[in-house]
Amino acid sequence: MLMKTTHPPYRKPMKKLLYLFNATNALEPTGSIMTTQIDHYAVVKPGPATSLQTEGLPNNGLKFSYEIPRQMRHFPSGLIQDIKFRNQWDEEWTRVDTSAWDLENNSFSHELEDLEYAWTNYTIQVKMLSGKAMFTNLNIRSEVY
Repeated sequence: MLMKTTHPPYRKPMKKLLYLFNATNALEPTGSIMTTQIDHYAVVKPGPATSLQTEGLPNNGLKFSYEIPRQMRHFPSGLIQDIKFRNQWDEEWTRVDTSAWDLENNSFSHELEDLEYAWTNYTIQVKMLSGKAMFTNLNIRSEVY
């Protein structure tokens, strides 16, 4: 029987990781023990949304849909979704309100209605973040033009 192992051995992620450091130098030869604790789920960066698609609608509308990556569907702390869009003429992004969405779904669809310009390119960004992460780390995204 062939057994595969990893080094260090793989284990399921824990909610909190505790690291102990023993630092020595010429001024402190006996060592100084420091500890730090990391919230595992706060530092995990989810993958980008998959199958991001758009479809033009009548009356200056646009419909987009996407899916949560398979490996992130049961993420313990949940996912925060940040969706924004802009047209090719503007520099500012418009954020989509996702507060009423059912986060138990694995696929999402939304219609943007009454857009300012017809027959114009719009960029849509979908970003996901761990439910325990800091909001400043929204740097992994899916984009469609």
